[in-house]
Amino acid sequence: MRHGKSEANERSIIVSDPAVGTRSFGLSETGREQVRATLVNLPDGLNAQCKIISSDFLRARETAAIIATGLNLVGSVVCSEKLRERFFGELDQHTDGRYEEVWQQDALSAEHRTFGVESIASVAHRARDLVLELESSYQNCVILLVAHGDVLQLLQTVFDGISPTRHRQLKPLQVAELRLLNPARG
Repeated sequence: MRHGKSEANERSIIVSDPAVGTRSFGLSETGREQVRATLVNLPDGLNAQCKIISSDFLRARETAAIIATGLNLVGSVVCSEKLRERFFGELDQHTDGRYEEVWQQDALSAEHRTFGVESIASVAHRARDLVLELESSYQNCVILLVAHGDVLQLLQTVFDGISPTRHRQLKPLQVAELRLLNPARG
């Protein structure tokens, strides 16, 4: 699940530095409403056996807390740095219109670090590693990951067996969108 609309989204700025994003730029009121709307339409299977794993960025933690409260799973959210927002290097705190420049480079190379960004290969690797850890730790339960657009798009490329360079060719996750990933495919 992608986090709800954040204060950074409303200001159209990139907040990818953990020193900032873990402490500030949480959900906007619109974002809270979006998460509550998603909560109403959650698929079957999210119950007491559900494990919620969240990015440690404030906007994701707040999203996870709303879902946990709605499912009576209060206190059950576990944070993981492996779900952190992709670091956008020198573009951090700039307008989010700059994402497109990075995504153009992503399509050319999974290893690029233009502007000091974290490579998509690195993001896909850390997200995949987390899923493998969770799969070995939890049996017979649904795991709900709460994170960020690029991280989840890249994780979907792993599940779909396609190159991470194609992550922007996938249908973009909208704010507060939940997308099912089939572990049998990844």
